[in-house]
Amino acid sequence: MTKQQLSTLSEEARSWLKQIERRYTFEPQHEPLLLTCGRCLDRITEARQAVSTEGAYFTDKHGVVRSHPGIKIERDSQHLLSRTLQLLDILNDETPKLPPQSRRPRRGVK
Repeated sequence: MTKQQLSTLSEEARSWLKQIERRYTFEPQHEPLLLTCGRCLDRITEARQAVSTEGAYFTDKHGVVRSHPGIKIERDSQHLLSRTLQLLDILNDETPKLPPQSRRPRRGVK
């Protein structure tokens, strides 16, 4: 990934991506997926902060109690992050079956 692409991410997301890149071997075509993971992490964090600051619910102009939009953003970003990690075959496994440098994302496996 280029420095310009990484500069759009938070320090937390950049740090996480660096850890993932040290642990696994990726091909150039996987970089957009990795960048998507970083962006998802940032959206999740931003949404959590907004909900924490503003509250999980609000009353609209008609007096109807509604959930904060950040709740949906966080959920959607978590789903996209989970799906992207599945595509890269790096889902939260602390003890990979293969050594980190020989583990590659799956392609064409059904």
